[in-house]
Amino acid sequence: MNVGNNDIPGELSEHDQWFIWRWGTTRDGKPTKQPVNPHTGELASSTNPATWGSYEVAVAAYDMFGYPGVGFVFTSGDPYVGVDLDGCHDPGTGEIEEWARRIIGALDSYSEVSPSGSGVHIIGKGTLPPGGRKRGSFECYDSGRFFTVTGEHLDGTPHEIKERGEVLRRLHRRVFGEAEQKSNEHIERRAGNGLSDHEIIARAMRATNGGEFAKLWCGESNGHASASEADLALCSYLRFWTGGNPEAMDRLFRQSGLYRPKWDERHFGDGRTYGRATIERALERTSEFYNPKSQSLYKGRDLGRWRGRAQGRRRPTAPPVGPVQRDTRPRPPTLPAGRTHP
Repeated sequence: MNVGNNDIPGELSEHDQWFIWRWGTTRDGKPTKQPVNPHTGELASSTNPATWGSYEVAVAAYDMFGYPGVGFVFTSGDPYVGVDLDGCHDPGTGEIEEWARRIIGALDSYSEVSPSGSGVHIIGKGTLPPGGRKRGSFECYDSGRFFTVTGEHLDGTPHEIKERGEVLRRLHRRVFGEAEQKSNEHIERRAGNGLSDHEIIARAMRATNGGEFAKLWCGESNGHASASEADLALCSYLRFWTGGNPEAMDRLFRQSGLYRPKWDERHFGDGRTYGRATIERALERTSEFYNPKSQSLYKGRDLGRWRGRAQGRRRPTAPPVGPVQRDTRPRPPTLPAGRTHP
């Protein structure tokens, strides 16, 4: 692959959302692509813009250090949606399976062959409905995730990235159905606390129990009775740090090392997925959330009970949950006696 001489759409290269990537392994030993900061050579994050670079910087790092390729991060601030069709392309003959041909034809936007040669990536413009992002060989993302980009344009598809909002919404409904979206309507909708994904993760990792959060975020489930218990523990942390926003909890969990296809599998007769049910369980546990404006914990809407140090008034001697660090950074709720995780 020669990323310096390819058909990557020019408009993508105008965004400073590029990185290089290397091969790594998942917690169960499977190969995976890891994003790498093109400036430092350290691991990058799909939620931290400080670890990305320009297209030119990424290509230079790719050429200089011999990395397998480059990639692009999708964010809520850009109009792009990536669709990944896995295992549909024969690298020897160029044949594409019928199910994938229908999707490629319907989206009719810039498409390229994946690094393995066995998949196809499609990039269009639009937004995705809430809900599923992966089912079988189909994946789709519009924020908080990255795509490896090869520039190996798929013959017969446009060289430009097209506006495909309505087509993407119809495709999403066809793949994931409407039941999943309807089943989420009874969850209390909290607006969250206004923090970006990167700010949420950074604050969670700096908290006094940030070590446990970091392990879960990286996919380590040691110390938990099962993988499901580890999922619930991470969702409990995310519930607190997102201000109880279920959409943000779902979006962030999908970026964690614990995310796996089971998250999008329907496990209930009413259409709820395993992931949605896990988020509901986490939200039912407490009404305590992080409020960055007051730098303290608040419970429900009762903001007036806790007086902030910023106003020069005495700090409460018994906050509703565990102690705050000396540098005023809060921590999630103290666990009940006998519990080792949220």
